[in-house]
Amino acid sequence: MQLVIQQPIFFPWCGYLELAKAADVFVHLDDVQLINKASFTNRVQIKNKSDVLWLTAPIDKSKGHLVKINESYFSDKTNWRNKHLKTIQQLYIKTFYYKEMMELTIDIYNQDTNNIAEFDIYCDNKLISFFGIKAKILKSSEILTHGSKSELVLSICKELGADTYITAHGALNYLDYNLFEKNNIEVKYVDYNFKPWNQQFGEWTPYVTSLDLIAAVGKNCIDHLNSKTVYWRDFISSKN
Repeated sequence: MQLVIQQPIFFPWCGYLELAKAADVFVHLDDVQLINKASFTNRVQIKNKSDVLWLTAPIDKSKGHLVKINESYFSDKTNWRNKHLKTIQQLYIKTFYYKEMMELTIDIYNQDTNNIAEFDIYCDNKLISFFGIKAKILKSSEILTHGSKSELVLSICKELGADTYITAHGALNYLDYNLFEKNNIEVKYVDYNFKPWNQQFGEWTPYVTSLDLIAAVGKNCIDHLNSKTVYWRDFISSKN
């Protein structure tokens, strides 16, 4: 069984959906500490006429810094949802699949919650579903886990019976491959390979919200995700 574990993020880029596509089981890592500053849990890039801008949802920092994602909240001091929606409407009004993209986007922003994990997981799951990805979806808060970093990931793999762990490139900074091999779990990296789509402004970039792809091609969005997974030794060797 191929397992992917990722923190919930805000209107994810297509690389996040590539990971979900590769997974048999996808786990939202919702009970780890929130990075209590601007991160992908509360912001995403979107293209505009000049370059890119960030859509950022403000975080309620009244509970301090040592708070888990599923115990954290967006601030309600400003009407950031309406501001985001107006920006998205203005930038994508002329795209081919504007209606389908906006229906999905409005549904996500209309959630009756400011809890960051709840909002992001709903958002991520809606996009995973729109792309036609069939992975089984769980939350780490529902699984018996222990440790941090490599040990935490390993505990989830063992609890769910995974024989392959697929991860994004950020794991290059911390993953203990020997620990996984001792437990007969193969580690693979996703090797991103997107089929470019028409973007309204400037040179093509994959690093914007996946709403950009939906607005351009609609339900054919899955056809633009062509990434493979590579055994960790081979992946590291190819990057050196």
